Amino acid sequence: MARPPQFERLQALEKSMHLFWDQGYCNTSLQQLSEGMDMRPGSLYAAFKNKRTLFIEALQLYFERSAMTFQQRLNSKPGAIASIHYFFARLVDDLAQDTSGRGCLMINTATELADQDAEIRDLLGNMFARHEQAFMEKLQQAQQAGELAADRDPRALAQFLLMTVRGMRVYSQTNHSRAEFQQLADTALSTLS
Repeated sequence: MARPPQFERLQALEKSMHLFWDQGYCNTSLQQLSEGMDMRPGSLYAAFKNKRTLFIEALQLYFERSAMTFQQRLNSKPGAIASIHYFFARLVDDLAQDTSGRGCLMINTATELADQDAEIRDLLGNMFARHEQAFMEKLQQAQQAGELAADRDPRALAQFLLMTVRGMRVYSQTNHSRAEFQQLADTALSTLS
């Protein structure tokens, strides 16, 4: 029995996401996409219109998965500050274990395309804003529970935590030292004391 077309589309989209993640948008050719996705060029165009549309869908798939992991980690512990600490502990684990140097597709895209493509820049801005919002909500919960001083600015702290996450992901592309990742995470978390 043939697989449903939607399943095949998702599978092909996942393959394209990994190609773009490995090589970047500009360095990934249509031929590589066609071969990597197991699709003829005509089928690729019929399903996704063009390389840019395919890339945007792949980026959105990456973000959906990233946002799910982001939320799961931030909601995994009782207590808002404990959840943020848990989030950074898992981030340190991820970065120390990943020696591929791929980094984060969203951050890679920001550095490759944000200054050239307003739509992609706005899309990334919305994606990062959702991550920032998740941190901010957790910090507001911490304030309400008395875990974070009332005079602290949850939005500024959320921006700082997200900037730290993004910086650590870029740093991991050339450095794989768990001790250094942990030191960076500890320094960021110290701002919550």
